[in-house]
Amino acid sequence: MHRKHRCLVTDVNDHPAQLSKETVHHLGRVLRLPPGEEIEVVDGRGGLGEAEWSGSDRIEIVRQKDRAKPPVSPLTLAVSPPRLPRLDWLVEKASELGVNKIVPLITQHSPRKISAARLERLQRKADQAMLQCRRLYSLEVSPPTTWGKLLEQIEGVAWLAVPPDSPAKSPLPPQSSAGPLTILIGPEGGFSEQEESLALNRGVFPVSLGQNILRVETAALALVAAAVWSREDGSLT
Repeated sequence: MHRKHRCLVTDVNDHPAQLSKETVHHLGRVLRLPPGEEIEVVDGRGGLGEAEWSGSDRIEIVRQKDRAKPPVSPLTLAVSPPRLPRLDWLVEKASELGVNKIVPLITQHSPRKISAARLERLQRKADQAMLQCRRLYSLEVSPPTTWGKLLEQIEGVAWLAVPPDSPAKSPLPPQSSAGPLTILIGPEGGFSEQEESLALNRGVFPVSLGQNILRVETAALALVAAAVWSREDGSLT
């Protein structure tokens, strides 16, 4: 079945809708779509519409579909940023798997800083992945947040990735499909003892992913996949 090309606009309610220079280049120069070709447009906030490619940066949306409801059980990935380009890859794959928000963590063992320009690039990566996997809500790339502030903001259940030799490690907990879930992934050197204790004292559930030491992005996607599976299947067996 042929799928219409999909692109991002600011709002599907705009008349006419505005396309970015990158989108115009992609549709016109890369895909070589002829004017009049039907395309789909999304705004990353549940809006979906159909339009005709005009060959320029302004298009008229001819049909709108009912706006999709926001997720009732949002999934947040709070992660100490891995080295580039693995961070770009992580954001892309997290978006494909259905993560709703990714929060770069500032911890004692994570000295890397993320510039405003890099955050914009990561958001573009997330938006591109949203279009590719046919999501209607874009993954939100949040500004870097400190460990203490992040713990204060957690709603619902939270999983903390711990190393195989951690005395606090436990099997993956059951996760119902209702309510928000936050997954916490530390840097290559791991969380400090103080950071881990602070999280455990706040009721965060420690989980370990086997006997091997995993890269940051591997651990992050493994726990995200486990969370998605539990919500679809209702178990973690």
